[in-house]
Amino acid sequence: AIMQSGTLKGSVVHGETGKAIAGATVIALKPYLEKAKDDEVPLWGQLNEARRLRTGSDGTFAIEDLPENYWNLWVEKAGYAWTTVPRAKFKEEHVIRLFPACSLWGKVIYEDGEPAVGVKIEYTPQGTHSEVFSRYRLKSYYITTGSDGTFEYTDLPPGKFTIEAYPDGHLPAPWTAEPPLKPGENRRLPVHKLDRGFGMKVFVRWLGTNQPAEGIEVVVKPIADPMPRTRIGKRRRTDENGVARFSGLGGQVMDDPKFQITAILPGVGPVEPDRRSIGPDEEVTIYLRRDGVIKGKVLGADGEPLPRFHISVEPIGFLTRQLWVWGERGEFKLYQVPEGRYKLHVRHGNLVEVEREVASKPGEETDIGTIRMESGAEIY
Repeated sequence: AIMQSGTLKGSVVHGETGKAIAGATVIALKPYLEKAKDDEVPLWGQLNEARRLRTGSDGTFAIEDLPENYWNLWVEKAGYAWTTVPRAKFKEEHVIRLFPACSLWGKVIYEDGEPAVGVKIEYTPQGTHSEVFSRYRLKSYYITTGSDGTFEYTDLPPGKFTIEAYPDGHLPAPWTAEPPLKPGENRRLPVHKLDRGFGMKVFVRWLGTNQPAEGIEVVVKPIADPMPRTRIGKRRRTDENGVARFSGLGGQVMDDPKFQITAILPGVGPVEPDRRSIGPDEEVTIYLRRDGVIKGKVLGADGEPLPRFHISVEPIGFLTRQLWVWGERGEFKLYQVPEGRYKLHVRHGNLVEVEREVASKPGEETDIGTIRMESGAEIY
């Protein structure tokens, strides 16, 4: 087959006046597609630079002999905000508008008015720009506050953005919503206050015996926080006493901060305490049921471990416990299986489903050994 090729062409103009901009850099970015875990659906990887040139005196450009593909254009010039053209097409005459660059100035202090020195600040553009920006250069701009708690960004694009502060060891502290930047705007953000953080202890114990649960992951997330990054929360594992210790649970000054706390039990998921909303000065205990554990290993028709398969056991109460297993060794574990006998099902693609009977005993681990699946009928 002959690889088709084409030309990406157009012009770069001032976003407000429409006047041609000479000497702007136009870069063609080639997407690199990575395969998903199931080797079926391609995923976006990074974007790699393939060709660059500068616009002529009339602001025009033409990048020739590009193979047929998804192409993205990155355009920049000193004094202007960069911009992008996602999925540029050969047949179109692209008119790309550059706007005067924007800037942001801000200051971060603690509640007592002392400058917050050395705090990492993250600026993230929103909307179309970030689609290419996140895969070509950096996902966002990072900067650190100076000795007086101030910071400044230059050469920013107009449009929507978010700002977060990252006090050392603390959860991110988002600004309140800011209106979009206007072309050429030099904005001074309101002074942002941080608290110095506080600690919390979370106790995780086994129900019935009250024994400490060691090595359990605990997640603490602030409630009613608008920033996606903040919603990730902080994670710690319990020690030999079943205690997960957290520090720096602050950053943004709030009148009555509340947190959601969960213990992550493998094969089961998040387990919450009786109270969903918990304050920073409260102690909390999460109780886990200590039922049986069923484990095993699954091989494909070729005798090799399956990297992906589906496990289910029935019945558990009125529901079936289901688990998608991803990995390289074909191993699985089902936790918190109440005492009783179950039918365990293993499924994968067009391989023949395997069914096994298994018994679960409280506090014991049942190893059902190795399951080898057989090839099923193929449909053409």
